[in-house]
Amino acid sequence: QTDAAINPGNSGGALLNLRGELVGINTAIFSRSGGYQGIGFAIPISMAKRISADLIRDGEVTRGWLGVSIQPLEPELAEALGVKDRKGVLVGGVIPGSPADKTGIKNGDVILRVNEKPMQDPNDLLNYIALQRPGTWLDVEINRNGKTLVFKTKITRRDEGRMAGLQNREEGNAAELSRQGMAIANLSPDTRRRYDIPTTVTQGAVVTAVELGSRASRARLREGDVIVEANRARILNAGNFQETLRGASRGNRILLLVNRNGETFFTTF
Repeated sequence: QTDAAINPGNSGGALLNLRGELVGINTAIFSRSGGYQGIGFAIPISMAKRISADLIRDGEVTRGWLGVSIQPLEPELAEALGVKDRKGVLVGGVIPGSPADKTGIKNGDVILRVNEKPMQDPNDLLNYIALQRPGTWLDVEINRNGKTLVFKTKITRRDEGRMAGLQNREEGNAAELSRQGMAIANLSPDTRRRYDIPTTVTQGAVVTAVELGSRASRARLREGDVIVEANRARILNAGNFQETLRGASRGNRILLLVNRNGETFFTTF
């Protein structure tokens, strides 16, 4: 991100520092008027050099792939997971058959470092992995249940088609949970079809409605989400989730693992 003046038509142009050194390639601006308003975006030159080298050598860009969905380690999530220093990147899901899966990385793990490089936020991890050539071995340091583990992982080529595909019991009556501000139902052929839930999701409680401003809304839940875990325990159906809510201590946050469009993430409820 830069505050240099970038206007429509500048995309692809050079971003220079005060010494005249090339530091990035201009790509976009944030504007309500269509003109410069103080916020611009550029591809860092370190990434642009790697991309240009790939294009010259291979005619295409090759990116490394670990096979995890990740999210920031927010304070309430760190507390729920028992992570004391609140540093790292939270693994919300692991794609079956991916390098992360084969290595043993699991959802709920917190990635602290890769090859001794600290990972402060998801962008750090995404950019670092993307810049590695497929076939590279990496030391991935994680926090799991308060213990530090290191996995030696061989990353592979990112399969764009596969990634795009990831983004694309009897039901019973929907359970109205007015106190939580949402309604849920069992996962059935009807709810699967209605909310386009992937066949890889085989159990859980389907969110069928969310009241604006409610507890569920504040947890960033949406219609069509599938709650698959609560406090690290598997959720089988809507009734199972209701029992979990009733058994939770009043005032305590519940750690949820949610599947949305085939990808999982954590939130607190």
